[in-house]
Amino acid sequence: MILAGRLADGMERAWKNSTKMPVTAGEVSWKTEPVLLPVSDEMIRQTESQIKTSDMRFRSNNMSMIIWAKNTRSGKTIDIACLGVGKARVLLMPGELFVEYQLAAKALRPDLAVSMAAYVEYGPFYIGTKEAYSQGGYEIVTSPVTQDSEEILMKAIHQLLM
Repeated sequence: MILAGRLADGMERAWKNSTKMPVTAGEVSWKTEPVLLPVSDEMIRQTESQIKTSDMRFRSNNMSMIIWAKNTRSGKTIDIACLGVGKARVLLMPGELFVEYQLAAKALRPDLAVSMAAYVEYGPFYIGTKEAYSQGGYEIVTSPVTQDSEEILMKAIHQLLM
């Protein structure tokens, strides 16, 4: 209940401090940038092997990863998108991104209110920063993408925000 109270308080304060601004049709935009994230062949092989002998929960949680990897290997891209409304931008991103991507996007355009919504395509699962792949951890050892994903995603973010 303590967390719920803090969340409700934060939402109420944000609502009270909101500023409404008129927006014209010309200030609304939608841009996309296709990306092809590099597949971690080792992780996909391991997951494919486990799926054969695992329970239904494991299968249902990981089948999207296998399908995403198969589609990626055949050249199917993921569209990174950006909704622009006035001085606000919302980036729509794949996987479960490390927070550094959000922070980098905001730093790239401090003149805008930049937000990020991930999980648009969940096949890539966890997507760490390049540095994180050398540090390890649960997210990295279960990630079906390689450390080269950071450069690809940051290039797409740059294209969409500039």
